[in-house]
Amino acid sequence: MSTFQPRKATTIMQDAEKALELAKLQIGSTLLAEKKQPGTIDVGNGQRVVTNVYLLEMSKTKDLFRYEVNVSGVRQREFDLTTRSSSDYRNALRRLQCYSVLRAFKIKHASVLSKERLYYDCGSILISTFDLNVPVLGAEELFTLDQIKQHSPHFFNGFDSFKLKILPVHDTKKLLKLTDFSYVTNDAANIDRTTQQFLDIATSQDVFEDPSLYTHFSASDFYLLNPSFFGFTDQDCPVFPSNSSFLGIGMHKGIRTVENASSKSQMSEAIVASVKKTPFHFVELVSDKLLKLLGPNFASRMKDTEWVKERVEGFLKGLFVVTNHTEKSRVFEIHGLSTTNLYTEFIQREGGPKVSLFEYYTQTYHIDFKYPNLPLIVNKYKSLQNADAIRYFPMEVCVIQDNQRVTTHQQDPQATREMIRKTAIPPAELKKQNALLKNSLQLDGSEYLNGLGIKCHKDPIEVVSRVLSPPELEFASRAKLVPKLPRCSWSDANKYFSTATCNKWVALALFGAQQDAINMEQWTEFVKRFRSVLAKNRMNFAEPQILVRQATGADLKLLIQGYYEQGFEYMLIAHPDNADQIHHAMKYIEQKTEVVTQGVKISTVKNVIFKDRFLTLANIYPQD
Repeated sequence: MSTFQPRKATTIMQDAEKALELAKLQIGSTLLAEKKQPGTIDVGNGQRVVTNVYLLEMSKTKDLFRYEVNVSGVRQREFDLTTRSSSDYRNALRRLQCYSVLRAFKIKHASVLSKERLYYDCGSILISTFDLNVPVLGAEELFTLDQIKQHSPHFFNGFDSFKLKILPVHDTKKLLKLTDFSYVTNDAANIDRTTQQFLDIATSQDVFEDPSLYTHFSASDFYLLNPSFFGFTDQDCPVFPSNSSFLGIGMHKGIRTVENASSKSQMSEAIVASVKKTPFHFVELVSDKLLKLLGPNFASRMKDTEWVKERVEGFLKGLFVVTNHTEKSRVFEIHGLSTTNLYTEFIQREGGPKVSLFEYYTQTYHIDFKYPNLPLIVNKYKSLQNADAIRYFPMEVCVIQDNQRVTTHQQDPQATREMIRKTAIPPAELKKQNALLKNSLQLDGSEYLNGLGIKCHKDPIEVVSRVLSPPELEFASRAKLVPKLPRCSWSDANKYFSTATCNKWVALALFGAQQDAINMEQWTEFVKRFRSVLAKNRMNFAEPQILVRQATGADLKLLIQGYYEQGFEYMLIAHPDNADQIHHAMKYIEQKTEVVTQGVKISTVKNVIFKDRFLTLANIYPQD
């Protein structure tokens, strides 16, 4: 058995299967419908359509063996590098480090590998074309930093050495042969996607090999670091001045099983290549980015630290930066901005008096600051005593790291509109970009595909268009729901085969400051209207327990836990508009306790009560 802990989703599925077995209930199957005949409408039938799908011809039946991999960076202690991070910077860096360690392993054992190949996903999956005969407890090797850098010049240092551990996977060690399509089934629960997963990894090996041309966050997603090298122009990768970012262009790649009449099995694997465009942060000083975010019209307010913090903190929070004022740089995450600046933040010098950060940096590092009044960057960390602590850094000594995508909360409406406008392209241009991206995989002549006898078609598949029949929903009772033509409208959306019931639930209104509060009478009226909408949608909800109280995100854990222990099934929670911590806590605890929660802003409650707006209720439960 594998030494890795199963994923949470896998554990939940296993627990559900055990519960059904104990209850002597048969596990149902989700079956995909048989291929339908074309519809009878003539418009659109018979036209040839160019797809973004490229056939993979496979001529060999080589055996494939799967292993689990763990790569650790060693300093004072070991850091697991195969664990995915929510941070783009960490994720891209760890993938580069893992692949560099695997490359050193391949070079060290080149004579043993001979003409065989190893296929690695830069994470925990390694697939070999021959049995590595790994011991039951795994095989472990240590590589020095010099050994890694010798063959990986783009490698970023952060550790003294690296440990590679390869573990056997006894239950699914040997994969299906590439030309074996016996796994194709219409039973969704029994579809085996290991072949597709392997081909996704195999077609990305040349991408992983060259960190000067690509950055990647999975085996399926990569971005071009030098788009012009592959035929793209500056117009394809515009700059967004409003939030100091640029449009990165890349590919989302998938492997799908498709029909192929010329194949013996009547089917083939194929690459689906889709253009992926995402804004990325520029590599620049944090102070330079801040000035661009503020724009030229706010120069007079640059000394107002609190105003600057309020305006730009959300754009910078979560970014990884590196310091540039010392020989040994420090990489850290921006956790926020201070309300102090270089003049008003002080540091205790060892054996000396307190001095301002301005004095400390100018005297110690001889830095000539242009903007000493800007807020300081906040970095939270654990002290040697494992206590929470904070460091402050001037923006002018911190550089934003590469390979960081602009997240939703780092975009303003103007940047979003600008990106949509600049990324909208006609189909002919999209076809061209898909072809350029497919070529950027460099699959022609790839040693990784040649060794497997795989050839990728140069041109995408062309198909004859068909008008599909409308979809159908068939329930266990054999009842069917069919949309109405010609618009395929589901006009019976509010008619259910089974009524939803909730016997025990609570409606809780939370407030922080008194001005955010609503009283019990107002909240009760909202809940009354809420229940009326539930009833119209044939949802039978009992009378709830209704409460109004002051609370924070920390209090919420105890509240929900208490209701969980009392057997409550559902919580409707009203919270202040800016109380993100309450919403995050609510959803986190929902996963832990399985009490379903629904958040609604206090302002929305007031709009419903005082202005007779029902928009929120309509969004929660659809109406005609």
